[in-house]
Amino acid sequence: SMEKLKIGVVGAGNIATNAHLPAYQKCENAVVTAIADLELSRAQAAAEKYGIPAAYGSVEELLAQADIEQPAFGRGGCGGGGGQARALRKAPRDGSDARAGD
Repeated sequence: SMEKLKIGVVGAGNIATNAHLPAYQKCENAVVTAIADLELSRAQAAAEKYGIPAAYGSVEELLAQADIEQPAFGRGGCGGGGGQARALRKAPRDGSDARAGD
């Protein structure tokens, strides 16, 4: 079986909890391993509801501490997202990381 892409979801509002998280749960190639929301209690509630192992009160904490390969800023889905994520992961190895700042 394919290794699942570990995703950190940023934002635990209504759209995330009603649309994105349920969509990610159906993904075969992605798994949500962390969620962050400026309102920590919201992130914790979503984590509990969807079995997400880690909840954070800021994006910075999620990026610094979470076991993720790609942050997802408010958009769900795995079809296009999965390919995009693989392209992102591949990018630094083909010399394109010099342009990362632009």
